[in-house]
Amino acid sequence: MELDNLPNSDITQAISEQTTDITTPNTAESTTVEAGATGESANAEGTNSSEQTPSTPSVPKAYDFTKFVGEGGTIDEANATAFSEVLRSLNINQEGAEKLTTFGMGYLQQMGEAMLDHIEQVQDQQSETWKQETVQALGGNFDATIVKAGAGIEYLEKQIPNLREVLSYNGIGNNLALVKAFSILGDLVAEDTGKLGGNATGGGLGNFYDKTDWNRYK
Repeated sequence: MELDNLPNSDITQAISEQTTDITTPNTAESTTVEAGATGESANAEGTNSSEQTPSTPSVPKAYDFTKFVGEGGTIDEANATAFSEVLRSLNINQEGAEKLTTFGMGYLQQMGEAMLDHIEQVQDQQSETWKQETVQALGGNFDATIVKAGAGIEYLEKQIPNLREVLSYNGIGNNLALVKAFSILGDLVAEDTGKLGGNATGGGLGNFYDKTDWNRYK
């Protein structure tokens, strides 16, 4: 535009228009940029707030196992200390320690009961084996030997009241060696007791073998 050929009023207007074109910022573009920056900031904050910080279990300085001790019982300090060190190395809190202890005690109880059942089965099998060996070894002398052994046990019971219970506990009273030993003792006390008549299933002896069906082994 040629300013020299314009009137003064037109010159002033032209200068004003040019100044406006030069100095007026693009407010729409600026607003868009600012909004974009604000959005990015908000997104960043939202991302940070959504992140979850993993929680660390509260590991006690000392674990409390008193709830697992029965009335009048005591804690094995050595084992408790060793167990506590393992728990602490795994960052396990008190609640986790109690759960593990409960499970462990239940498992040990099951194992103990299974072991006792196994021992009982082994003892029953051993008792049956002893019976068979005794019958076969005594042969025709079986009845007389059993009666004498019963008399020997009855004699010893005067001094050892729980003798039958001990012999019955694991069937050891059916062992051939003990049957012979009690039989010899029965011979020695025969004159005093006068109870060596009869057979292995009766005679009023109330002997150790009165509940054994020896005929099944003959």
